[in-house]
Amino acid sequence: MIPPPKPSRSSRTVLIVLSVVGVLLLICCGGASYFGLSCYRQVAKVDDEADRFASATMLAVAKPWDSGKLWDLSDADLTATLTRQQHDKLVDYYASRLGNLQSVGPFSASSTRWTTLNGSDVLIIRTSATGHFQMGDGHITLTVIRRGSTWRIDGIRIVSPLLNDNGTPSPSPRAS
Repeated sequence: MIPPPKPSRSSRTVLIVLSVVGVLLLICCGGASYFGLSCYRQVAKVDDEADRFASATMLAVAKPWDSGKLWDLSDADLTATLTRQQHDKLVDYYASRLGNLQSVGPFSASSTRWTTLNGSDVLIIRTSATGHFQMGDGHITLTVIRRGSTWRIDGIRIVSPLLNDNGTPSPSPRAS
């Protein structure tokens, strides 16, 4: 019987290189998966915080409508672009057309973004839910902002057949 031929030196080199590349790919993919999962968990956590804040805020300011409380919960950037009179006009408009909030469905974050504003890191989240008001339903969108550990309102918009076409009177606050 004739023994099988020994693999050539170049075949062994190719096999070793492919094995090393395979192991490196497994390590990189595992690390990327771990990092991605960690980021996902962090985003999910802050989205949940924002949703809870939005729900509590809407119940506090719209059941019944409380312009002062909403103003107090508004971010400084929002209150700098909106006069107190414009703010009160918006709240009065919502109250007269929708009535008081009866209940609100679960809020769900639709966009999350980390950025720097005025030299400090902030987190801005847009979250929405269906609100059930005395006079009918409306789709509520709140833009909330977290500076440090403090959540504030950065914009509010309610879209309902009971309101004008775009859901806000003029001038409208930032409710992007």
